[in-house]
Amino acid sequence: MNETMWQLLTIQPMLLAIKLPGWMTSIGSWVGDKLGQAANAMYETVLSPMLTWLGGIMFAQGRALLNCGFSIWKSCTQVALNFVQKNSEGQFGAWSIVSGSAVYGVFLAIAGSLTIFYFVAGWLKDSIDIRSTFTLESMFKMFIRFAITISLVTNSLSLVRGINNASLALARTIQITESDEKKQTVDQVFDSMEESLKDTGESEGSSWFSAGLIALIGGLVGMFTILVSGVEVAVAVIKRLFKVYMCIPFAPVALAGFAGGREFSQTGIAWLKTFTAYCLEAFVIALAIKLSFGLFASAALNFTIDSADITVQMMLAIFNLCMPMVATAACVKGADGVVRSCLGLG
Repeated sequence: MNETMWQLLTIQPMLLAIKLPGWMTSIGSWVGDKLGQAANAMYETVLSPMLTWLGGIMFAQGRALLNCGFSIWKSCTQVALNFVQKNSEGQFGAWSIVSGSAVYGVFLAIAGSLTIFYFVAGWLKDSIDIRSTFTLESMFKMFIRFAITISLVTNSLSLVRGINNASLALARTIQITESDEKKQTVDQVFDSMEESLKDTGESEGSSWFSAGLIALIGGLVGMFTILVSGVEVAVAVIKRLFKVYMCIPFAPVALAGFAGGREFSQTGIAWLKTFTAYCLEAFVIALAIKLSFGLFASAALNFTIDSADITVQMMLAIFNLCMPMVATAACVKGADGVVRSCLGLG
């Protein structure tokens, strides 16, 4: 075995030292050139047009997906503005449900009993010395407070309408125009990317295919981001409206606490703070929608990067298109916190 291996090792350098004839080398070079030419011809005639065709399809699909996302976003913002700028009394019959006799009437009857209970409980709490309590001044204050409470309870629905109409008037001062929604359209971004590819001579073959793939992925991610942001805005607005409706039946019961004074009145104060905050959210939501687009209207706030790579530029352009929607969704979701912090509503 060892001798056989030694013979092979001694023969291998001899085989390597053998030189092929010149005609064989020429034939090998000729065959290699022809194969290379055939491969190049196949790429130019078959693969390159196919890659260009696929890249164009993906590029167009990415454009269509982002345009679809913008259309959904426009619909969501329009729904949000309709909810915050329309009177709550006329939306889907919900007002008649919470203010009708079946619901509101029951709470109003309970509030009448609680008003008397709170009045007596407040008088007992303050009656440490009956002789000092039953003065003309103290009795006058107590009955004035009782009369005001009765008026608040019986007219609580009018108070609700007044607060709601005041917040509605504020929300209607915010007008969203077409120019506010998007300063740079999807078509403008994709047209500029296409022109950049043509200027660099990369509008065919593998370069165009890679650009189309990036456009397709960016379109999918962008559309999903815009869709989620739009749904969050619409849900936040509808959630705010539900909170307003849910507070209405509790108005007379909460306001009845003013009859007792001091600690008992905290229920009415808490309700007024909560309901006012929910109503003012309509103005803050409308302002957030307009402000987010105005904030990103300046090119100075667009994210930029010093790169000549067309794929990086395309991804960054799509990111800049989606950023106002993400900012709007974040602002709308935090509208309740803004109102409560600014007005000290807890």
